[in-house]
Amino acid sequence: MQAHHSWLFMQLADSAFPTGGFVHSGGLEAAWQCGAVNSASLPDYLEDALLQCAMSQLPFARATFDDPLALAARDHDFDLRCLVPAANRASRAQGSPCHWAPCFGAVARLLDLPREESLRCLLYQHLRALISTAVRLGICGPLEGQYLQQRLAVDAEGLLTAGSGWSWQEAAQPLPLLELLHGCHDRLYSRLFAS
Repeated sequence: MQAHHSWLFMQLADSAFPTGGFVHSGGLEAAWQCGAVNSASLPDYLEDALLQCAMSQLPFARATFDDPLALAARDHDFDLRCLVPAANRASRAQGSPCHWAPCFGAVARLLDLPREESLRCLLYQHLRALISTAVRLGICGPLEGQYLQQRLAVDAEGLLTAGSGWSWQEAAQPLPLLELLHGCHDRLYSRLFAS
Protein backbone atom coordinates (compact mmCIF):
# COMPACT_ATOMS: atom_id res chain seq x y z
CA MET A 1 0.00 0.00 0.00
CA GLN A 2 1.27 3.44 -0.86
CA ALA A 3 2.29 5.65 2.07
CA HIS A 4 -0.31 8.34 1.33
CA HIS A 5 -3.03 5.64 1.49
CA SER A 6 -1.98 4.78 5.03
CA TRP A 7 -2.33 8.42 6.05
CA LEU A 8 -5.77 8.68 4.45
CA PHE A 9 -6.98 5.55 6.22
CA MET A 10 -5.73 6.85 9.56
CA GLN A 11 -7.56 10.11 8.94
CA LEU A 12 -10.79 8.34 7.95
CA ALA A 13 -10.61 6.09 11.02
CA ASP A 14 -9.69 8.89 13.42
CA SER A 15 -12.33 9.66 16.04
CA ALA A 16 -11.90 13.36 15.23
CA PHE A 17 -13.10 12.79 11.65
CA PRO A 18 -16.60 14.34 11.53
CA THR A 19 -18.63 11.30 10.47
CA GLY A 20 -20.86 11.28 13.51
CA GLY A 21 -19.42 8.24 15.25
CA PHE A 22 -19.61 10.03 18.59
CA VAL A 23 -23.14 11.29 17.99
CA HIS A 24 -24.82 8.05 16.90
CA SER A 25 -24.92 4.87 18.97
CA GLY A 26 -25.91 2.55 16.15
CA GLY A 27 -28.88 1.39 18.22
CA LEU A 28 -26.77 0.33 21.21
CA GLU A 29 -28.17 3.02 23.50
CA ALA A 30 -31.74 1.89 22.85
CA ALA A 31 -30.79 -1.78 23.25
CA TRP A 32 -29.11 -0.97 26.57
CA GLN A 33 -32.00 1.10 27.90
CA CYS A 34 -34.48 -1.61 26.83
CA GLY A 35 -32.48 -4.16 28.85
CA ALA A 36 -31.39 -6.19 25.80
CA VAL A 37 -27.68 -5.49 26.42
CA ASN A 38 -25.55 -5.45 29.55
CA SER A 39 -21.86 -5.90 30.21
CA ALA A 40 -22.13 -9.70 30.01
CA SER A 41 -24.02 -9.73 26.71
CA LEU A 42 -22.09 -6.86 25.08
CA PRO A 43 -19.62 -9.11 23.18
CA ASP A 44 -22.49 -11.07 21.61
CA TYR A 45 -24.30 -7.86 20.72
CA LEU A 46 -21.17 -6.47 19.06
CA GLU A 47 -20.72 -9.68 17.05
CA ASP A 48 -24.33 -9.41 15.87
CA ALA A 49 -23.92 -5.73 15.03
CA LEU A 50 -20.82 -6.50 12.96
CA LEU A 51 -22.74 -9.14 11.03
CA GLN A 52 -25.59 -6.69 10.48
CA CYS A 53 -23.16 -4.07 9.15
CA ALA A 54 -21.33 -6.54 6.93
CA MET A 55 -24.52 -7.81 5.33
CA SER A 56 -26.36 -4.50 5.02
CA GLN A 57 -23.68 -1.85 4.47
CA LEU A 58 -20.61 -3.50 2.95
CA PRO A 59 -22.40 -4.56 -0.26
CA PHE A 60 -23.40 -0.94 -0.91
CA ALA A 61 -19.96 0.44 -0.12
CA ARG A 62 -18.45 -2.18 -2.43
CA ALA A 63 -20.94 -1.36 -5.21
CA THR A 64 -20.21 2.36 -5.17
CA PHE A 65 -16.49 1.74 -4.88
CA ASP A 66 -16.70 -0.34 -8.05
CA ASP A 67 -18.95 2.21 -9.78
CA PRO A 68 -18.92 5.68 -8.15
CA LEU A 69 -21.22 7.02 -10.88
CA ALA A 70 -23.97 4.76 -9.52
CA LEU A 71 -23.92 6.56 -6.15
CA ALA A 72 -27.35 8.16 -6.58
CA ALA A 73 -28.97 4.88 -7.60
CA ARG A 74 -27.31 2.84 -4.83
CA ASP A 75 -28.15 5.55 -2.31
CA HIS A 76 -31.80 5.25 -3.32
CA ASP A 77 -31.63 1.46 -3.04
CA PHE A 78 -30.01 1.71 0.40
CA ASP A 79 -32.70 4.16 1.51
CA LEU A 80 -35.40 1.64 0.58
CA ARG A 81 -33.75 -0.92 2.89
CA CYS A 82 -33.05 1.42 5.81
CA LEU A 83 -36.53 1.51 7.31
CA VAL A 84 -35.84 2.47 10.92
CA PRO A 85 -36.18 6.27 11.13
CA ALA A 86 -33.35 6.71 13.68
CA ALA A 87 -30.98 4.55 11.61
CA ASN A 88 -31.98 6.30 8.39
CA ARG A 89 -31.35 9.75 9.87
CA ALA A 90 -27.99 8.65 11.29
CA SER A 91 -26.87 7.15 8.01
CA ARG A 92 -27.80 10.31 6.12
CA ALA A 93 -26.15 12.55 8.70
CA GLN A 94 -22.91 10.58 8.44
CA GLY A 95 -22.97 10.35 4.65
CA SER A 96 -24.19 13.92 4.10
CA PRO A 97 -26.18 14.15 1.83
CA CYS A 98 -26.17 10.47 0.86
CA HIS A 99 -26.31 7.43 3.12
CA TRP A 100 -23.04 6.57 4.86
CA ALA A 101 -22.18 3.21 3.24
CA PRO A 102 -22.72 4.13 -0.42
CA CYS A 103 -21.04 7.49 0.11
CA PHE A 104 -18.07 5.90 1.86
CA GLY A 105 -17.47 3.50 -1.03
CA ALA A 106 -17.65 6.22 -3.67
CA VAL A 107 -15.39 8.60 -1.74
CA ALA A 108 -12.83 5.86 -1.10
CA ARG A 109 -12.72 5.15 -4.83
CA LEU A 110 -12.39 8.84 -5.69
CA LEU A 111 -9.51 9.06 -3.22
CA ASP A 112 -7.92 6.13 -5.08
CA LEU A 113 -7.78 4.00 -1.94
CA PRO A 114 -7.44 0.21 -2.14
CA ARG A 115 -10.81 -1.54 -2.20
CA GLU A 116 -10.39 -4.15 0.56
CA GLU A 117 -8.67 -1.72 2.91
CA SER A 118 -11.52 0.74 2.39
CA LEU A 119 -14.13 -1.88 3.26
CA ARG A 120 -12.06 -2.97 6.25
CA CYS A 121 -12.00 0.66 7.39
CA LEU A 122 -15.81 0.83 7.16
CA LEU A 123 -16.20 -2.22 9.41
CA TYR A 124 -13.57 -0.86 11.79
CA GLN A 125 -15.40 2.46 12.10
CA HIS A 126 -18.68 0.68 12.83
CA LEU A 127 -17.12 -1.48 15.53
CA ARG A 128 -15.17 1.46 16.97
CA ALA A 129 -18.29 3.61 17.21
CA LEU A 130 -20.21 0.84 19.01
CA ILE A 131 -17.40 0.26 21.49
CA SER A 132 -17.04 3.98 22.10
CA THR A 133 -20.79 4.11 22.75
CA ALA A 134 -20.53 1.22 25.21
CA VAL A 135 -17.76 3.03 27.10
CA ARG A 136 -19.70 6.31 27.19
CA LEU A 137 -22.81 4.52 28.46
CA GLY A 138 -20.81 2.71 31.14
CA ILE A 139 -21.56 -0.76 29.76
CA CYS A 140 -17.83 -1.47 29.70
CA GLY A 141 -14.65 0.37 30.61
CA PRO A 142 -12.06 1.72 28.17
CA LEU A 143 -9.63 -1.18 28.66
CA GLU A 144 -12.35 -3.77 28.20
CA GLY A 145 -13.45 -1.89 25.09
CA GLN A 146 -9.94 -2.13 23.67
CA TYR A 147 -9.87 -5.85 24.44
CA LEU A 148 -13.24 -6.35 22.71
CA GLN A 149 -12.09 -4.41 19.68
CA GLN A 150 -8.96 -6.53 19.37
CA ARG A 151 -10.91 -9.76 19.88
CA LEU A 152 -13.65 -8.85 17.41
CA ALA A 153 -11.14 -7.84 14.73
CA VAL A 154 -10.91 -11.54 13.87
CA ASP A 155 -14.68 -11.71 13.36
CA ALA A 156 -14.65 -8.51 11.32
CA GLU A 157 -11.93 -9.86 9.07
CA GLY A 158 -13.88 -13.10 8.59
CA LEU A 159 -17.00 -11.14 7.63
CA LEU A 160 -14.99 -9.05 5.19
CA THR A 161 -13.73 -12.23 3.52
CA ALA A 162 -17.09 -14.04 3.60
CA GLY A 163 -18.92 -11.02 2.21
CA SER A 164 -16.53 -10.34 -0.64
CA GLY A 165 -19.01 -11.76 -3.13
CA TRP A 166 -22.22 -10.23 -1.72
CA SER A 167 -23.87 -7.85 -4.18
CA TRP A 168 -25.94 -4.85 -3.18
CA GLN A 169 -29.03 -6.76 -4.38
CA GLU A 170 -28.31 -9.39 -1.71
CA ALA A 171 -27.90 -6.85 1.08
CA ALA A 172 -30.04 -7.71 4.08
CA GLN A 173 -30.72 -6.97 7.71
CA PRO A 174 -30.22 -10.51 9.06
CA LEU A 175 -31.02 -9.64 12.68
CA PRO A 176 -34.41 -7.90 12.84
CA LEU A 177 -34.24 -7.64 16.63
CA LEU A 178 -31.35 -5.18 16.31
CA GLU A 179 -33.48 -3.11 13.94
CA LEU A 180 -36.44 -3.20 16.31
CA LEU A 181 -34.29 -2.12 19.23
CA HIS A 182 -32.75 0.68 17.17
CA GLY A 183 -36.28 1.78 16.33
CA CYS A 184 -36.95 2.33 20.05
CA HIS A 185 -34.35 5.09 20.18
CA ASP A 186 -36.78 7.87 19.32
CA ARG A 187 -39.02 6.77 22.20
CA LEU A 188 -36.35 6.87 24.91
CA TYR A 189 -37.11 9.32 27.70
CA SER A 190 -33.52 10.50 27.94
CA ARG A 191 -30.78 10.04 25.37
CA LEU A 192 -27.07 10.61 25.23
CA PHE A 193 -26.88 9.94 21.48
CA ALA A 194 -28.87 11.29 18.51
CA SER A 195 -29.62 7.78 17.28
